[in-house]
Amino acid sequence: MNYIKVRWLHSNKDYPYLIYSELSEDRYETRKVEVFLNNEYGYASEQKNTAKTELGLAPVPSLQELEGNPEFEVESLTKEQFEDIWITAINQ
Repeated sequence: MNYIKVRWLHSNKDYPYLIYSELSEDRYETRKVEVFLNNEYGYASEQKNTAKTELGLAPVPSLQELEGNPEFEVESLTKEQFEDIWITAINQ
């Protein structure tokens, strides 16, 4: 598994500004946490999801591709860092 954090630089309150993803080896999301501008959390997994958050249907681009888009700031996470944000999201 790979874990990433993407900061989406925008000001639309309807879209998340932080996206945390757990990715399979073929880069499909297996779990995701989204944080919205009002500090609302959304989450999704193969078993459950909140109303605003769903797993992507296509593989997530590579870090290099994401970093090439000026709307995104991207960083790798550890499994532990992802688990911390996952627990925060599902307990909101």
